[in-house]
Amino acid sequence: MQNAIDRIEQVKVSHNQYHEAIRELHQKNIELDDLRKALSEAQTAIFEERKHLLRVIAENDEMKSKCVFELIRNGVASICNSCH
Repeated sequence: MQNAIDRIEQVKVSHNQYHEAIRELHQKNIELDDLRKALSEAQTAIFEERKHLLRVIAENDEMKSKCVFELIRNGVASICNSCH
């Protein structure tokens, strides 16, 4: 009889451990979903920052080109004016 009671207690403990493990698993899944969402948001933010950086680089290149063109134009004009 004591053996049967001991076995029931073991099953009871196993059952409680099982349910605790299920609760922990559920909590870990929630945490994992939160981390995935945060990662996705971070990746989106990085993508947007890269797009912005590329726009700034393109604007900078365009400004450099205009500046060089103006320097060349002004240089040519000053050279032509000195020839007359």
